[in-house]
Amino acid sequence: MKICILSMQSIVNYGSVLQAYALRRLLQNLGHEVDFIDIQGDGDSIPEIDYSNDNMRCNFMYLYHRLTNHLQRKKIKEFQIDVLELNETNNLKEYDVCVIGSDEVFNCNQKSSWGFSMQLFGKVTNAKKVITYAASCGQTSFEQLTDDKKEKIKCALRNLNAISVRDKNTMDLVNAFGYRQCNYSLDPTLIYDFSKDLSISSTSKGKYNNICLIYAYQDRISDPREIYYIKEFCKKKGLRIVAAGAYQSWLKEQLYLKPFELLEAFSQADFVITDTFHGAIFSIKYTERFAILVRDGNRNKLQDLVERLGVKNHLAQDIRDLDKIYGLKKETDTIESVIAMEKEKSYKYLKEQI
Repeated sequence: MKICILSMQSIVNYGSVLQAYALRRLLQNLGHEVDFIDIQGDGDSIPEIDYSNDNMRCNFMYLYHRLTNHLQRKKIKEFQIDVLELNETNNLKEYDVCVIGSDEVFNCNQKSSWGFSMQLFGKVTNAKKVITYAASCGQTSFEQLTDDKKEKIKCALRNLNAISVRDKNTMDLVNAFGYRQCNYSLDPTLIYDFSKDLSISSTSKGKYNNICLIYAYQDRISDPREIYYIKEFCKKKGLRIVAAGAYQSWLKEQLYLKPFELLEAFSQADFVITDTFHGAIFSIKYTERFAILVRDGNRNKLQDLVERLGVKNHLAQDIRDLDKIYGLKKETDTIESVIAMEKEKSYKYLKEQI
């Protein structure tokens, strides 16, 4: 069958492109021809951040961030073109099935260039059948939606033939619209086996040994107390602190990697500190020692993820938890057992619904 994926594949972000790649490979493994189509907004876009009125220091930091991240953006863009084969003309094609997901495709309250989109909730005009896989609404809740958005979402959801979500918060949102038959699925980056991709792009062995990898949103780790404790902790453990994924102004060393090289860095790092959803996934899959920083903005999706995979002990409610978490033995058997079971369920869902 000819299938299109509607997701966040055009965003210049490691998690976004790797989840898109993983879902495409899962569908290709089932024998389908798979393209990506672009998100189409409904004209009421939420404006991007405007830096023009910021003070001089903020403008300088913004420009410096843009310059230093140029290499990273270039490598992700190359991945989008060469590996994902993104092509804007795909939106003009007709498909048998559209799979919406994964990632935060239902997060209609976040800032984006497309704004609100009924297409992301099921109003896809160039596919005969529409389903979702591991869709997420992020921090959005039913109560936060305006009456206008609720009506539009309700209308769009009627186009869905099957619904798969990746977390409880999204399940609650969909249930609030009256849809009780939902599949509870893991993110495709957990289900898909990247081992062949890593062996192809493998960097020199040991290149990232003895490092503490910081994988967090830009300057999310900014509290002087947190920074001081991380530096003291790494000094005590003899670890070099390196950032990847987003610029951290308090660190001198930043890695600008291709997406598969990033996974190599996770697999070789002695310790990972992350506060992102996909950073947590890459740590769970590839890193022996890792700490997941919990914040109000990520609690819903991270709490759900670690509970399902049995790694709650790796949650750092306070930065002082790092010492304790560093000494934990990774729950490898539990993790592999859950992933194997969920992989079987995911393939069953996709086979039945396509």
